[in-house]
Amino acid sequence: MAVPAITPLPTPPNRQSAAAEFTEQADEFLGALPQFQVDTNNVASYAEQMAGEAETARDKSAQWADAPKGTEVEPGRYSALHYAEHAEEQVQLATDQVALAEAQVQLATDEADRAAGEANEASLQAINAAQSAAAAEAAGGMGNLAILQATALSF
Repeated sequence: MAVPAITPLPTPPNRQSAAAEFTEQADEFLGALPQFQVDTNNVASYAEQMAGEAETARDKSAQWADAPKGTEVEPGRYSALHYAEHAEEQVQLATDQVALAEAQVQLATDEADRAAGEANEASLQAINAAQSAAAAEAAGGMGNLAILQATALSF
């Protein structure tokens, strides 16, 4: 709706004017008052409509800012608060995932250290078994017993 205009009133009558001129100006002035009333009422209606639209816009802007998470402001569209809360949740999920990844790294490191220790122990046992077998071979008749003992020590 276009802003309504108020038709300007004619020059009001002046008591200093001659009687005929005064009467003519008074008739013209008074004759313009009904249109002035219509124009003024139109402007008042327009102002009320604009005030209503401003209130609606104010309320809608509040919804766009503060509507709770999951509440659509318009179909498929959500408030700034919705997206802020969603972002906070995503940050928390990412933080949790980092903590889990760090824990998995620690577990893997611990397992690798344990496996390295066991491999080192197995290597020492293999060396001991080989030395026992060599000593048994050198001793002669006790060779089979020494091999059995060396094999048992390797476990």
